[in-house]
Amino acid sequence: MKKCLSVLLLLITVFVYGQTETEILYKEAEKICNQENNDFCKAYKYYKEQKYDSCYVYSAKALRNLDKNYKGKEVLNYIQGHSAIMKNLLKQAMTNLQEISDTSEYRNLKRFSLAYIHLKNRNFKEALDNLHKLEKEESRLSFKYRKLTIHNIAICYIHIKEYEKAEDYLKKEETIVKEKDTSDIIMSKMEFANIYYNQYLDDKAIPLFLESYELAKLYSDLRFKKNSAYNMAIVERNRKNFEKSLVYYQEFNKWKDSIWNRDKIWELTEKDKQVALAQKEKELLVKNEELKRQKLIKWFIVIIAIFCLGVLMLMFILKQRQVKYQNYISSINKTNEERERISKELHDGILGKLFGIRFGLGYLQIEGNNKIIEKYQYFLDELKEIEEEIRDVSHKLNTPLAKQDNFSALIKKLLEEKSKIAKFEYELNIPDFGKLEEIEESLKVNIYRILQEAIHNIVKHAEATQVSVTISLEESTLYMKIEDNGAGFIYNNEQYNKGIGIKNIVSRVDAIKGKLNIQTGINKGTILTFYIPFKKIS
Repeated sequence: MKKCLSVLLLLITVFVYGQTETEILYKEAEKICNQENNDFCKAYKYYKEQKYDSCYVYSAKALRNLDKNYKGKEVLNYIQGHSAIMKNLLKQAMTNLQEISDTSEYRNLKRFSLAYIHLKNRNFKEALDNLHKLEKEESRLSFKYRKLTIHNIAICYIHIKEYEKAEDYLKKEETIVKEKDTSDIIMSKMEFANIYYNQYLDDKAIPLFLESYELAKLYSDLRFKKNSAYNMAIVERNRKNFEKSLVYYQEFNKWKDSIWNRDKIWELTEKDKQVALAQKEKELLVKNEELKRQKLIKWFIVIIAIFCLGVLMLMFILKQRQVKYQNYISSINKTNEERERISKELHDGILGKLFGIRFGLGYLQIEGNNKIIEKYQYFLDELKEIEEEIRDVSHKLNTPLAKQDNFSALIKKLLEEKSKIAKFEYELNIPDFGKLEEIEESLKVNIYRILQEAIHNIVKHAEATQVSVTISLEESTLYMKIEDNGAGFIYNNEQYNKGIGIKNIVSRVDAIKGKLNIQTGINKGTILTFYIPFKKIS
């Protein structure tokens, strides 16, 4: 049983189209855009600029808004399908291309694109269907595209094991190629070898594999080197020549891993040029050799200089990042040390004194009526609650914010606590809660303090029954919206100067280079919308 051999499949790129149909499409699009300026023209502009994300968006928008009989609909379907292919959205591309009629002026553009999709998905029979339709209209194709069509038909037949048809098409390709370059020769020998080898015609196949391997060694294209070495490894393994097979496998892996440096690649390119010159002008070989050698040295020096400069720049950038990170860690450590100091002061000092006072008051013999005794017990309970609150604050201060809980949980906990105090219902929406954990720790602290101050203002002034908090992230901006149905207020410069809560919020927003929008009015509730730039943790 033959093992799988490597075949160089020339996938038809999305640019390999009949020139005539491409020109017709361009002329139609230009004609439409000379008369109007809309989403169609934006999509076409981005298509020509090869900005396929924008082209995809605007062509989709245009297709949604235009009527069914719009004259540029097929152009839009093609350029959106083209953009979808470039974004690897092959299913969407298929949908767009099938909207183009088989009698359209762009029918071969459609067929080339469909063939590309089927080849990429290894649906060879479907690819053949489109390639054969192109073959029937070869008069509309240039020589180069006729050759590619015939070649890929042959490759499809190899993959579906119809070797006689594959051989016929490879021979047909040879008849239309008058002057072959090295790549054509290597490819032709390799593909004929594959056909014969899969039919167990080793006497014909193995010499062709060897010839393609030897030619590939002299050629610069790494694909040929890799595939020809792989084929020889398979052949020798099947012939039980395991030592030779191992050598070929090692060479295959060398090319596959692409370990060669730039000066070696340049040297191989120069050798290819020398071979070409030797074939055409043998008498000038000696003079050109010296000239090329000098040129190679200059390029080598330039490449080494660029490489060294790049290494120095990289080292500088890494050093800067290291210093920045060390400063950040140092700042965090100092903050945590200060938090720990305050925590100890609260726990060992104030909390101890309060406990001593409560303990001493507990032993007092209070006499009086029931009301006085109840009041006495009430104050003891209040002191105990104050101790618990101080203990909780001390614990939180002694634990870095990031380790207390995840950020989303901290926000939810804040809302739960305040809702019980102020008797309001709350709604928390954080669609990207996972991404929220990736922002910088210092920014988390500021966002939390802003939210804490805003909720405090609601509890203190708004008398709200409904509070909604929404936090979302888009690219490099964090959006936070805090909304309540409370009493509201009149917001102006005078209120800004007097309201400490609002001043604190605005001050924090300015410190983190954010923006704040306030919508409020008497008995209209309040909406605070924050736009805050952020960076992910490095």
